[in-house]
Amino acid sequence: MKKIVLLSSSLLVFALFATAQRPPARQGKPGQDSTHVMPMHKRDGKPGPRFDKRKPGGRHEFAGGRHGFRGKGIPPVALSPAQREQAGKIRQSYRKQFDDLKKNDKQTLAEYRAKAGALQKKQHDELQGIYTDQQKKQIADHRKRMQINAQAQGAARLEKMKLAAGLSDEQVNKIKASQASTQEKLKALHENTSLGREQKREQMKALLKTQQETTSSVLTEEQKAKLKEFSMNGRKGGDRRFDKRTR
Repeated sequence: MKKIVLLSSSLLVFALFATAQRPPARQGKPGQDSTHVMPMHKRDGKPGPRFDKRKPGGRHEFAGGRHGFRGKGIPPVALSPAQREQAGKIRQSYRKQFDDLKKNDKQTLAEYRAKAGALQKKQHDELQGIYTDQQKKQIADHRKRMQINAQAQGAARLEKMKLAAGLSDEQVNKIKASQASTQEKLKALHENTSLGREQKREQMKALLKTQQETTSSVLTEEQKAKLKEFSMNGRKGGDRRFDKRTR
């Protein structure tokens, strides 16, 4: 779950509400999720054989592309041949550790997630260590720009929400306060180095669910219906980016 957990929570208001109006989506196929561990069959509380077959490292993993990266949200930092070679060795080392962990059928699902999270964190830290100071600055600048853009887009979406559902200023202020609180908690979660990716992912889901419930409690039933209709219209050809966020 690493990368930018710190998305502006206001970007998620529509998505959270729209998701609450629909049945849960089916689990995607391996390769469609940004996490390392896909859902697994449970056998007496233990992980079954359906482990994700993708390479450990997910969006943190270095690829051999033009910039040495792959995955959404990754800044275009060019790696030198030596850096790519070093990243490949790190990746290969952890691949074996992940494979050995997946083969252990005597562990519970909780134990697997804890160990996988610890390995993911160690691999991420080692991969981060290959950057130069200049590359680290490029990444930091890129993330800052993304955060600013997210906040601007979030404000625009909240304004759309206000107009579509006829929200009062008081309701908007309550939603903004909830978003600000959630964003601070997401930031603290992102900076917590004692948690692995899977643990952060679970806590992030809980935070966003709480915000969803708070937003829902502010709205009237009529406003909820209007937002649901607005969401449906968006999927039919309105805000394409909004449509993608509600899937």
